[in-house]
Amino acid sequence: MRREPDGAGHRRIAVALRHVALEDLGPIARILEEFGWTASYCHASTEDLDDPLIVSADLLIVLGGPVGAHDTPAFPFLSKEIAPEYSQARAKKTAAARHAY
Repeated sequence: MRREPDGAGHRRIAVALRHVALEDLGPIARILEEFGWTASYCHASTEDLDDPLIVSADLLIVLGGPVGAHDTPAFPFLSKEIAPEYSQARAKKTAAARHAY
């Protein structure tokens, strides 16, 4: 079953935040495509999480991996990802997006 993009004809954007190169969306990628989403990847350790392409995404998918919040000393890039301000801003955007569809 294929769904059309949103009513304005725009495809919604999903960004998958990965922590290791082996992570991907797996079967979720096909489902997103079927429902009219365009998915891309961002590597948490090398890309700026404040990049407008990431910030403006309609959906941020944080992929699992071998690192966790307790690993921040070894992986400083996690600090931004788990910062309350970043999480809160993403949550507000998600809540707003839910009401738009």
